Amino acid sequence: MIKQRNPFLALLLAIVPGLGQMYNGQVKKSIVLVVINFIVLLLFSCTQVFMSLSGITILIIYSIGFFFYRTIDAFIIAKRNKLYELKQYNKWYFYILFTAAIFACSFTIEQVSGGGMRSFSIPSGAMEPTVMVGDRILAQLGYYTNNNLQRNDVVVFHYPAELDKTIAEKTHYVSRCVAIAGDSIAIINSKVYVNSKPTTDNIELKHKFKCFTNEVLSENIKKKNNIHNYDILLEDIIEVGGNSFYLIDLKQSDVEKLRAKKIFDSIVDFDFAELDPNTILFPFSKTSLQWKQDNYGPLWVPKKGVTIHLDQENIEIYAQTIINYEGNKSAELAGHSLLIDGKPVSEYTFRKNYYFTMGDNRDNSSDGRTWGFVPEDHLVGKAWLVLYSRDLQQSFFESFNSDRLFILIK
Repeated sequence: MIKQRNPFLALLLAIVPGLGQMYNGQVKKSIVLVVINFIVLLLFSCTQVFMSLSGITILIIYSIGFFFYRTIDAFIIAKRNKLYELKQYNKWYFYILFTAAIFACSFTIEQVSGGGMRSFSIPSGAMEPTVMVGDRILAQLGYYTNNNLQRNDVVVFHYPAELDKTIAEKTHYVSRCVAIAGDSIAIINSKVYVNSKPTTDNIELKHKFKCFTNEVLSENIKKKNNIHNYDILLEDIIEVGGNSFYLIDLKQSDVEKLRAKKIFDSIVDFDFAELDPNTILFPFSKTSLQWKQDNYGPLWVPKKGVTIHLDQENIEIYAQTIINYEGNKSAELAGHSLLIDGKPVSEYTFRKNYYFTMGDNRDNSSDGRTWGFVPEDHLVGKAWLVLYSRDLQQSFFESFNSDRLFILIK
């Protein structure tokens, strides 16, 4: 049967790699395009070939070029095929099967590799300035299936503290790993120490400052000076003991600029003991009664295969981690003892690795100091790239931030 090809239908079908060419009877070219598509998908899912700025640039150029090549080619060939003899595979159900097979194979590759990419939106400023409110980031799923989580990695994980949910149902969090399994972490006057050594911050971190003024900050002043409402405690001025001030998360460089502009009467460091002297941080024990966000620890991070003696102090520190995340058939506290399968134990060997994370916006972050360790089976992937960023308070076309396009997350 002779039937002319529809160029617009060919173009539409070519959105699926190779299908537009199959519609036009170009079987060999269709197979070549499908093979190319899967080779790139394998490289993307199973290797680190594209995990760099140059790599993502090449991938974007390839994806755009590959899309336009196959769609335009299908359109042109269909326009030329005025006398086309229909083949046995030129049936609507074959096109559906072809499409299903492509997607099934792509899904299988991603599942087997444990990889693939997924985008996440950022709703809070806990990781500023690395990741900003309004950012849409890409994370490489399953990255830690074949790679060890390293200190300083920015990681996506399931929020451990949602104990009433399965792991898959838990909320996704993004934070920086500051201590890995077996490390000891401490914070002294806002400086992080791992295994008694001070860490090096690759970025300028934010900290809380008391900014004294009797004037209400206008939205115009906030915008000009890069002060976000979510960086201001209660998003309002605070009055204590006859003094009026804002409690704002700022970088030191921003503090110097604000002082030079005389936006505030004075700006001074903030002591967390002033915020809530009754706050108890993780691990919610006698040991941590005096710990604050800027003076915390030392705290040892559990490591798989390591055995600890369960004295009273260690029971207070690690019992909840053992009960909630270790996967024992039965684990519970009974008075001052930890019971495993109904029997009191005097020592415990950890079955999983754990990690301690903190937000880069150290003084405005819900992280390990608040809710504890991240178990290894809660890891989702490695945060890799900021795709784009939008200010949701602006109109659609004004909301995109041209300074935050395709930024590698470090």
